[in-house]
Amino acid sequence: MNLQTWPGFEQPASFLILAIALPLLIYVSGPWAGKRDGSLLFASPLKHLEVKHGWAARWSFVPRMLEITGVVLLVAALARPRATAGEIVDDTNGTDLVLVLDTSTSMRAADMGTGSNLGGPYSALSRIDAAKRVMDKFVRARTSDRLALIVFAGIPMVACPLTFDRKALLEYLDYVYTGMLEDGTAVGDAVTLALAQLKDSPAKGKAIILLTDGRDNRSEVPPLFSAKMAKTLGVRIHTILIGSEKQGPVPFYTTAGPGPVARAKVPADAGLLEKMARLTGGLAGRAGDVNVLKSLFTRIDSMEKTRLPGKTIEHRELFQFFLVPGLGLLVIGFILEQTRFRRFP
Repeated sequence: MNLQTWPGFEQPASFLILAIALPLLIYVSGPWAGKRDGSLLFASPLKHLEVKHGWAARWSFVPRMLEITGVVLLVAALARPRATAGEIVDDTNGTDLVLVLDTSTSMRAADMGTGSNLGGPYSALSRIDAAKRVMDKFVRARTSDRLALIVFAGIPMVACPLTFDRKALLEYLDYVYTGMLEDGTAVGDAVTLALAQLKDSPAKGKAIILLTDGRDNRSEVPPLFSAKMAKTLGVRIHTILIGSEKQGPVPFYTTAGPGPVARAKVPADAGLLEKMARLTGGLAGRAGDVNVLKSLFTRIDSMEKTRLPGKTIEHRELFQFFLVPGLGLLVIGFILEQTRFRRFP
């Protein structure tokens, strides 16, 4: 946040103290306060022995001026000088969203249409690439929300915890690839891990977007049980079953690199995903190509529209820059009055 221009004082009424203090200080230190002539009276035939005024006498007003300045600075500190440091978003008025992305090897199937649908150069778009590209656009549009990224296959993993830093999340998303985790499909465990990110969230809106192409086969927590937990916590689950219902080309990888491409149909459980969404009030859909995937994310975006985020002004308190010099000047003035500039009757 950039420090902005000087905004003034939080309690300017404190300066009314000076209306009483300054005239009083000026009165007791002015020439009408009883000026001494600096002479000594001797019991002798000589009437007076005049003493010449030295530099201490000529500068005798300095201690009092230091004290007056110190009082002014102390009153200024009491008025709470502040500088505006910037605006902060009230995250309780936003939405916390957790993206849950399947990274199992079946997500390599290139059956999502052409890359030209998303401005890419690829002739055939894999499920994982389509998901990452559509999610990228979705994340960039959610400017007032906290987002997190969970990836899963046979086990789930937090790729990025809840954050307002969209740039950081997109960097993690860009790193995601199929086969990065032990293979399998643990839908229930992934949703449970996403709920762990949201259980202490103060946000008024909380949702999970689950994107997978397979049937749960590795979870320790049953998917419907995780959906019931989400309902209890007030979390909506939007489910997207990605991939064509027909057989799609799935490239196989070996230690030497990409291997042959085979056509395969991945077993899916659309009914389970629909139940999870319906139980929590979310959206359930199937994306057989990238255009349908984009439309589903558009619908989710409209369902999870945030309220106008509350904003508060963050201030930097500056009273210490008045308090410390003010006390210092008072002490210096008092010491000078009692030493170099001390008056004798």
